[in-house]
Amino acid sequence: MNEPDGLLHNALGRHQQGRLDEAAALYEQLLARWPDHADGLHLLGVLRYQQGRPDEAVPLIRRALERIPGNPDYLCNLSAVLRASGNPDDAASAARAALAAGAGNPAASNALGGALQDMGRFDEALDAFREAVRLAPDFIEASCNLAALFLDTGRPDEAEIVVGRIHRLAPDLPLGIALGARLLEARRDDAGAEKAWRRAVAADPGDARFHFGLASTLETLRQWDQALDAYLAALECRPGLPEAVNGALCMTRATCAWEQYPALAARFREAIAHDTPGLSPFVALAEPLPPEEQLRCARTWSREKVRRAGQREIPSDTRPRKNRGTLITVGYLTSEFRRHPTAYTKVGLFEHHDRSRFRVIGYCNGDDDGSDIRRRIVAAVDEFVDLRGLRPGEAAERIRRDSPDVLIDLKGHTENALTEALALRPAPVQAAWVGFPGSTGADFIDYAIVDPVVVPETEAGTFSESLIWLPETYWAEDDRRARPGPAPSRPACGLPESAVVLACFNNSYKLHPDTFDFWMSLLHDLDNTVLWLQDTNPRTRLKDNLRGQAAARGVAPERIIFCPKLPLEDYLARYQVADLFIDTLPYNAHTTAADALWTGLPVVSLPGRTMASRVAASLLQAAGLGDLVVHTKDEYRSLVSALVDKPARLEALKARVASRVPASPLFDTARFTRHFESALSYMARRARSGLPPAPARIAPVANAEEPAS
Repeated sequence: MNEPDGLLHNALGRHQQGRLDEAAALYEQLLARWPDHADGLHLLGVLRYQQGRPDEAVPLIRRALERIPGNPDYLCNLSAVLRASGNPDDAASAARAALAAGAGNPAASNALGGALQDMGRFDEALDAFREAVRLAPDFIEASCNLAALFLDTGRPDEAEIVVGRIHRLAPDLPLGIALGARLLEARRDDAGAEKAWRRAVAADPGDARFHFGLASTLETLRQWDQALDAYLAALECRPGLPEAVNGALCMTRATCAWEQYPALAARFREAIAHDTPGLSPFVALAEPLPPEEQLRCARTWSREKVRRAGQREIPSDTRPRKNRGTLITVGYLTSEFRRHPTAYTKVGLFEHHDRSRFRVIGYCNGDDDGSDIRRRIVAAVDEFVDLRGLRPGEAAERIRRDSPDVLIDLKGHTENALTEALALRPAPVQAAWVGFPGSTGADFIDYAIVDPVVVPETEAGTFSESLIWLPETYWAEDDRRARPGPAPSRPACGLPESAVVLACFNNSYKLHPDTFDFWMSLLHDLDNTVLWLQDTNPRTRLKDNLRGQAAARGVAPERIIFCPKLPLEDYLARYQVADLFIDTLPYNAHTTAADALWTGLPVVSLPGRTMASRVAASLLQAAGLGDLVVHTKDEYRSLVSALVDKPARLEALKARVASRVPASPLFDTARFTRHFESALSYMARRARSGLPPAPARIAPVANAEEPAS
């Protein structure tokens, strides 16, 4: 063996043993003496890639290819490195060059599939992975890639065949076990998925993906304390994993386990600054971030949705609409036409739509829970379209066939949103409304429907969409909504008879530590008060955590009292037992504020700059209760203290809420519908005239019972 080959042999041996630093030193020694040694250049490039330094790897492998052009092994590894560097187009070119160098190269087909997948060309990627498996049936990596992409694209039946083959070939392969867990999730066997994820973690505890998969399943199973631990374990393995940052931050807030919160929040914000893909805009809403940073997070998320939809550029649907007369077809898209605030608050709008001017279609990709509200929604629309089980392209094509003039997205960046279908532009006008209180940051969403309180004109620049400002309120309510049941006694609720009850039934993830600090200072100053919160998830340590936090702030833990989740009428009845609803920041009460006002309970709210922090203020203004909107914490403290210290003033306020709210614009569904229809007409008219989206202020109607002109 000659000298360079001997050096290469020694370096490769250490490389294969995982002794990367020693191998690198030997490769560098080789190249110092023989700088054009092709194998040395190639293998050092591979090693740098394995060390997470792809920018150094690319030029090394390219130099090797200059010495031996067309080497398929070099080209396959170059493809992998280019893909890791975020250059899928060049990665695909390298993989194709490897295929051209010799027929029947499964590694090159696998590399091509990975590059195409990164480009969002999923059908072509599947073909490439299939070809790799056909050429080498025992090529486990290609089989795993094929199964994972089947699952990513919503094809569990096809994935099951491949996963079964992987299990037969390598029953103890950790990635194969993990794919089995994902398959069980797709089949909605979450208990089985949890067991499978635990097997994967045990088989390879250093793989962040397996901890993350376990955490996600535990979150679905509402085992939030364990989910938080699993998300943190994922971050121990890979500190920058954005999905795990999302999950850990959300779970630490949902369980009020705030020890980890400052570090997680800082990591989340830093990742936004670097435009890290995978950070959830929904998680960002509950963080004390300026709206510009929330928009930045949403833009990055939306760009990723475009890629996953398989689009290099946003398509424009310019095909003729079926309804070119006066009739406007409007579609409403959500997964929540079931027992959910979306259904309860939108059904009145659907029923009040003027059918001489509008055709209404409901699109739903969520489950049918068989509820009364589901049946009422189906009856309220002209056509109800079930999109369950459809892949994004199929859902987009199904919507496109109906030729809606305007498609209203009620989900935004929340769970089960069909964002990838919206990225395929099934309608000429697409608007975001209510479901996500912030900008979507999406080029494929033309408008956001707001009001001057939730988004003042000074904040219009923090939205990517053109804004349509409705008069009075952007919030839809149902004037036929359920009335509360009989008010229970205070002892039945675990409340003291004589105390002033300060209530907040917001979900626990909205309880920011700063808000809780402020509340505890109120309780410290106002002796005859208790704080009544919702027990969002009794399976967690939430109650113990919050009572412990209260004690640490000098407040007796027994002054924190919890209300369980209850059926709607019983839940609404609890509001009648409280004295005052105090709001959270930076994520306000939304539906809960409307619930409180509907039952006659006053709400005190402090708005911030973001839309999520201003919704309660909007509701209060529309209800004629703008004097309950405060602007500083000092005003908040003064108002609450004055009401607590003067029971007669508090009782008078409650009487004013009970008498004024039901007749206010907030609960005038017919009036709101006319305003909303004016917005729909404006959007459709501009599109039919070939004009681009533009902001608008909708004027209030003179008579809500007559259609707006």
